Amino acid sequence: RAATGISQHGTCRPMRQRVGRGHWASLPGTWCPSSERHNVCMADTQPSSADAAAWGRGSVIERFSATPSRVVGLVVMAFAAFAAVDAARHGFSATNLLIIALAAFAASAAWMVLVRPRVTAYQRVVVIHNPASDIEIPWPLVLGAEARQTLRVYTADETFHAAGIVKSSRQIIQAKRGPVIGSLTGTATQVPWTTPGAASRPPATYPDTVAQQLMTIAAQQRAAQQGGQIVRRWAIPELTALGLSALAAVVLFVSR
Repeated sequence: RAATGISQHGTCRPMRQRVGRGHWASLPGTWCPSSERHNVCMADTQPSSADAAAWGRGSVIERFSATPSRVVGLVVMAFAAFAAVDAARHGFSATNLLIIALAAFAASAAWMVLVRPRVTAYQRVVVIHNPASDIEIPWPLVLGAEARQTLRVYTADETFHAAGIVKSSRQIIQAKRGPVIGSLTGTATQVPWTTPGAASRPPATYPDTVAQQLMTIAAQQRAAQQGGQIVRRWAIPELTALGLSALAAVVLFVSR
């Protein structure tokens, strides 16, 4: 006679059916001694909010960031960490505590302004990581992308700016004025981009390349998806660290 396998530990187990002496066959579903215990078992297997968000976004297709800015930010953070450790080695006087607070503030600001900003393309969404927030845009809502002073992602109702992908003033001016042509011995001349002999378009900068790649990915992913909702999430850990370090520095400075 068929029998059901029962867990001896009171946790959810797969349903099984005895098909012979010492042999069991798996059945669909799970079994738990009580509904209350089942809720606990299922809670243990639920993904975390971070895992759920990553699953909802899909796998990463491409990451875009400004490498020079990230390097400068990491260098600033390294110097701040060195200053904080050096101050701690000499004791925790009021002056040293102020140095530690200022170093923490500098490291937090460098992380938020120089290291954190980037753009990540997932299978289902594009996420713009700005200094204080993350903006999650489903691909079906992306109508265009353009590199001006910052990278802009257009939707039907709003334009979103990516603070981590920027054009320098020199690149913007060169794109407007056109290339410089001339001989090594002659006088260089600024000409429009439509001038014969000049390039057909401005040379592609990194922000231009990012915009083009985002539009390519959007065209590929939009066909397999429908609708979606734009989500903005504040960078709570970064804002908290920045605010607490600034508050500590002010209090220590005033109390000296």
